[in-house]
Amino acid sequence: MEFRILTTEEIHDFWELRLHGLREHPESFSASYDEFVKRPIGEVMESFPTENNHFVLGAFSEGQLVGIAGFRQEQGEKMKHKGTVWGVYVNPDSQGGGIGKQLIAALLETITTQLPELEQIHLMVGGQNAKAKALYEAFGFQTYGIEKKSLKIAENQYVDEEHMVLMLN
Repeated sequence: MEFRILTTEEIHDFWELRLHGLREHPESFSASYDEFVKRPIGEVMESFPTENNHFVLGAFSEGQLVGIAGFRQEQGEKMKHKGTVWGVYVNPDSQGGGIGKQLIAALLETITTQLPELEQIHLMVGGQNAKAKALYEAFGFQTYGIEKKSLKIAENQYVDEEHMVLMLN
């Protein structure tokens, strides 16, 4: 298994995997498949994060992108000690073999190596997603709040989101 920051040359593989996750698991992401699938690839490429404080880490198995995890450091003098994990997804064909755990470990290693001044890493997880929550807790993330009806994924169908943080220093 190889883990590395994605480049714009890998945008098509990233976008295919991202859209798959949005379509198959609308309860797990604040982004909407119906909204994102309409975005032209050029627009996706223009906004693709490629900085050392805003990036997407990819998990590769035999050269194939099978998992992604985004990270964004907050901007501004009073906020730059924090960052947010977003868009974590592993291809269903690759789930169950520990790739998610390896991906989060590699993500945290990348973050702490590139941004040693970072003090907090935040994320949100769907309240019904016990497997993902347990994974994050295994790395020391703790829930500090629950946003009721955070996502509306269908008429009268809502998802509560748990806000979690990992304190680094």
